[in-house]
Formats: sequence, structure tokens, C-alpha cells
Amino acid sequence: MTVIPRRILVVKLADIGDAVLALPAIQAIRAGYPNAEIDVLTTAAGANVFELSPAVDRVLTLAKQRFDHISGLISFRGIAELVGLTARLRRGRYEAVFMLHHLTTSFGARKFRALARATAAPIVVGLDNGRGAFLTHAAMDYGFGALPEWRYALSVVESFTGHARSSRPNIVVPESAGESARRILERSLGDASRYAVIHAEVGDFSTARAWRDDYFAEVARHLISTHDLPVLLVGTERDRAGHETLASLQRVHDLVGETTFPELCDIVRNADLVVGCDSSVAHLAGAFDRPSITLFGPSNVNAWKPFGSVSKTITDRSKVDARSIACHLDMPCSPCLYTGYRLGRPQGCRSRACMMNMQPGEIIRIADSVLSVADASA
Repeated sequence: MTVIPRRILVVKLADIGDAVLALPAIQAIRAGYPNAEIDVLTTAAGANVFELSPAVDRVLTLAKQRFDHISGLISFRGIAELVGLTARLRRGRYEAVFMLHHLTTSFGARKFRALARATAAPIVVGLDNGRGAFLTHAAMDYGFGALPEWRYALSVVESFTGHARSSRPNIVVPESAGESARRILERSLGDASRYAVIHAEVGDFSTARAWRDDYFAEVARHLISTHDLPVLLVGTERDRAGHETLASLQRVHDLVGETTFPELCDIVRNADLVVGCDSSVAHLAGAFDRPSITLFGPSNVNAWKPFGSVSKTITDRSKVDARSIACHLDMPCSPCLYTGYRLGRPQGCRSRACMMNMQPGEIIRIADSVLSVADASA
């Protein structure tokens, strides 16, 4: 007999980029069970995304970092939070739980098993790499990069429903945020209607993914002088340090720390080009189908390239007719972060050659190509 769950919990303890890549799977759950109540358990960062998804009814948050190590679990505060979380999950009376995570470590597998037990749900669906004995329905985990992360999440849904239709991540910007974003653009750009966005930071987890400030500055100069595109520098307040050269250029407008998340979404969805490393804003560009260039070094381009983007080695000069390019160097040691079934090296190696040898001239050439394709399809 076909089971039609009415109360569903999706577990995705994600940063912004991972949350965006989970949306196609959650949208597929919504399409399969339009009358179900769908909650998402995530982090404070991931909540920014899921709260703007029409496929989600309610967002629950968990301080993930506190539970990444055993010390956080056995602290007084950690125990109190676990007791409170268990009570919340039991009150949800969930009939099905979708775990959109790899069971990369034995500790992580135990953590997700405990979360599943806390819900008391009879159906638990997820990825299995050999550690998923607690799952009632499982999709095969072939290792990081064998499938894009959004496709792995969709395969989890398919393992229960039998079919899941792919769709672009749907983020709905509130009208009020769109209006305030337009006021920000008017103050920064005046009458100019076209602009590029650069997001130069990558967050704390893997700073090895970052590119040089002076390299970003060279790309910005080209966009301004050749394409007449003023540049908006975006990010959170913690992203401000280290990009003084880029921020000081004429017609580069520093909006770091100046926007709310919905305002940032509106600015990205109207950009003529988005340039950045493997991080949140690149995935927002993918959600809004904006022309974009994303730089990958130690992280796995086959796993985390933005939705709809095409992977390209920057030394490959063959023409790629695409609006969104995920760039990387073809190095035998890359990627070294999230490969196979292992976490790998979040901080890369000492030389970080996979990022430092990525020259701005190559990115400029790709930017010219992406803008040409975008203009032709406009």
C-alpha cells in the first residue's frame, strides 16, 4: 500500500549554498505531497533560504556547530538543547523524515541516527554509504562528486517516491525587500540599470577557497572599463577585511554588511553578472539563473557547482555556450576537499596552487564569453 505522509521533516543542517542546493529536492517532496505539512530542520544560516521557499511550511533551527563534536553534546548547554529539540521533534508527529546528508563520519552517522530516533517517525529516508542501517529507504551514495549535491538530494526523494522531477531552486523575495533593494541600488548606481556583483569571501569553514583581492580587482577593472558595468561588492560584515584594493576602485560600490538576506537576493537576481568563489552568493546566482562565474580550487566542483552551471577547466579555450561557468584548474591534487567518502582537507595545502595559479586574465576571458552569451539570449 502506498504511504502518503501528512507530516514531513526534512533535515538539512546547511549553510546558505547547501540550503539552495537542497531546494530542488524539497520542491519535489512538495510536488509529490501537495497537502502535506513540510518542516525543515536547519541552521540559522540555512533558515535564511528555507524561509523564502514556498515549498516549506515551517523552519526549525539547530546550533549545528555545538553538535559537531562530542564535547558539545556532553556540555550542560548541549544537553539542555538536545532535550528541548527532542521535545520539539516529538511534538511534530512526523510520519516521514528526509535526511539530505552524506553519512561521512561515524560520529555524523550516529548524530543523524539520534535525530531520526528523536522524531519517532516510522519512515526515515537518506543516503547510504554503508552507515545507513537506520534508514527505512535509502539512495546509494557513490561518493562526493559522483553526482552534484542537488542531484544526490533528489535521489533521496526518489528512493521513497519512485520519481522526483527536477526544478530550479525557487526563492521568493518579499515585495518589501525588493523595494528596499531598489533604493539601495539607486543610492549606489544612480540612473545605471546594469551592474555586476562580486562576492569575494567564502566563509569560515574553508578559507582556502578564497581568491586574491588584487585578482578580483583586475576583473572588476575590466568589467567597468570594457563592459561599462559598475560593480557591487557584497557580503556580510565579517567579509569586510582583506579586500581593500577591490573596494577602493572607482565605480566599485561597497555594500558589504549593508543588506539583509532578502535584499541581497533581489540584488543578485537582477545582476548582469555574478563573480565569486564557491560560496553562498554563487548559489543564489544559480537559483535566479543569472550569468555567473564561480571559482573552484580545493572544493569539489562536480559536487558543489551552482545549479545549472557548466564545469570548465580555465585552460580549456574551447567555446562553451553557457551563461553560468564553474571554473577550476586541472590539477592532479584537486579537489582535496570532500572527495570520495572522505571530508579531505578543508584548508587545502600550504601553496593553495589551485587558487593562486588561477590568473585573472583567464577569468576575464571567460567573463567576456559569459556576457556575450547572456546578451545574445536577452
